[in-house]
Amino acid sequence: MLRYAFLILFVSLLNVSFLQAQSNIQMLGKAEMYLDTQRGELKISLDTIRSFEKEGISGQLRIRLYFLNKQYNGKSLNGHLAGEVRFSAPLKANSLVPKFEAQLPYYEVPSGTYYKTLCLEEMIDGEYVIINYLNYNNQSIVAYPKLKFDSFEKAAQHPIKSSVYQVTIEDINTLCQLDQFPELKELHIKSRNTSIPNCIANFKDLTGLYLQMPNLNVLPPEIFGLVHLQTLDCKLCGIEVISEEIRQLSNLEYLDVSLTPIQNLPNTIGELIKLKTLLVNDTEIEILPKTLMQCTKLETLDLSTCNLTELPKNIASLINLKHLSINNNSIENLPSSIESLIKLEHLNIANNPINSLPNKGLSNLQNLRYFNISRIDYSDRKLKKLKKDLHPDCEIISTIELMPAY
Repeated sequence: MLRYAFLILFVSLLNVSFLQAQSNIQMLGKAEMYLDTQRGELKISLDTIRSFEKEGISGQLRIRLYFLNKQYNGKSLNGHLAGEVRFSAPLKANSLVPKFEAQLPYYEVPSGTYYKTLCLEEMIDGEYVIINYLNYNNQSIVAYPKLKFDSFEKAAQHPIKSSVYQVTIEDINTLCQLDQFPELKELHIKSRNTSIPNCIANFKDLTGLYLQMPNLNVLPPEIFGLVHLQTLDCKLCGIEVISEEIRQLSNLEYLDVSLTPIQNLPNTIGELIKLKTLLVNDTEIEILPKTLMQCTKLETLDLSTCNLTELPKNIASLINLKHLSINNNSIENLPSSIESLIKLEHLNIANNPINSLPNKGLSNLQNLRYFNISRIDYSDRKLKKLKKDLHPDCEIISTIELMPAY
């Protein structure tokens, strides 16, 4: 029985007709097939291959396995070649090969559902001719795994190239060799290089790019051409500026520029309308662009340990915000609109010179389950009222507990 197929080499679509020859060489009995989907190994077995010829020897013989869109009718093949094996010698007249078994190289077949046909072919007058075939009764589903490798070398050694989903590289010079992985979706680069080769532009299908490059000061413009990116992780990089061309990453949902020396976010960040997570903690940012409030799908916004002195007054525009961290800044007042963020579940305002909450309090935040106000000048009376206003399951952190040293 054919298992789910995870394949290796690209094979173009077959749509050809084969000559049918009258032959006394036949495949007899039961035919079986086994496919190891993780290693790309294909094995076939036949009870018997027999020559009923009375004299002479056959031409060169081969057996081919085809994955077809329609069941083979003996006239034309419409589908893909999955593997083949050639006989080491012609078959003599009136002879047989009992218990024929062979391991075939397995060629790539696109995802889909297929009929399968095993063909015995003979070289006649300079070309191969189908002299016998067997149709399998059941159809098979071809799918691909998502293989992840922590180094380029390991991925390159793996036989199932088109199943490589994620690769980590440390030698930046190997980047341009990644084109041998046609299904690559995630790329992790760990390097101390100061730049990324231009060939990064070739990976148009990338959905995730993760950079750990402390010496990278500028994101190359080619990155902004990767329009299918959903995740761009640049934490711990040396980037100081994000180009306004980031607007081209219209499918971006996750952006992490934390622990970098950037001082500003580009105004075009508001055009990233699919953005759900923005992490800019531990940066030099002092002012947030007003356009950020256009990212109404934002669910997580981490602004902790920056140089902020205020939040935008219209922060309530971020109607889907669930996680907001502004701890370790210089913010003196919270905008009154913060009480309209009714989906908030996590709010951290610790270690800011805030001495009061908005006049109407935070009673609207009934989804809040974590509220950190440690290192804020807040009286016991106000704290008691706060606990009364918020949901009873909300954990309020008002003091810092130091773990004892052992």
